[in-house]
Amino acid sequence: MARIDSHISPSHLLLETARNLFYKNGIIETSVNDIIKKSGVSRTTLYNKYGSKQALVLATLKHDGETWRKWFFSAVNERLCNSNNGIENILFVLEDWFLSDSYNGCFFMNSVSGHDDAVKIYKDLASEHKKYMLDFLNNIAKKSNIYDSKNFAERLLIIIDGVIICRTMNKSKSLLDHSRIVLKFLIQGHNSKAYKFNQVSIC
Repeated sequence: MARIDSHISPSHLLLETARNLFYKNGIIETSVNDIIKKSGVSRTTLYNKYGSKQALVLATLKHDGETWRKWFFSAVNERLCNSNNGIENILFVLEDWFLSDSYNGCFFMNSVSGHDDAVKIYKDLASEHKKYMLDFLNNIAKKSNIYDSKNFAERLLIIIDGVIICRTMNKSKSLLDHSRIVLKFLIQGHNSKAYKFNQVSIC
């Protein structure tokens, strides 16, 4: 059994260990015994804190989402304040994430892919994550004077999700240049007179 780091609470250690194993081996393939063995935390502590593996999965998803969004929002805002690349800064921050040792794809995407049991619960958390992302992107679009910022945010999130999936499948291939081109087309489209004309109701 692994030694427990006295500076980390058993609860946090379980979350971090479960997260790493879920990323590496998958949720279904990772057993409670695997988590206990790797973390060094007792089975009693795990069940007293979380009650079940499913509850631990949900807690891990929530913790991972909150941690990632805090980093992502902060990193994007910092680049926006110190760079002239505008909305493209989002793609540069993503590229930094892809190149980091911790990148293993999106936990939310991984959790809802190929899981029939309890998939609704995982999807609910994934939907909550999406809402936070859309609110953040919509706010940036508004500050950037993008026309129809709400729909712009939806389309930008499609670009982001697509890049994440592609980089998960091929971690060595950068899509930064391609995604920047697609984003430029999206911005130009939203700010074009033709787009604004087509959004006007004729009823």
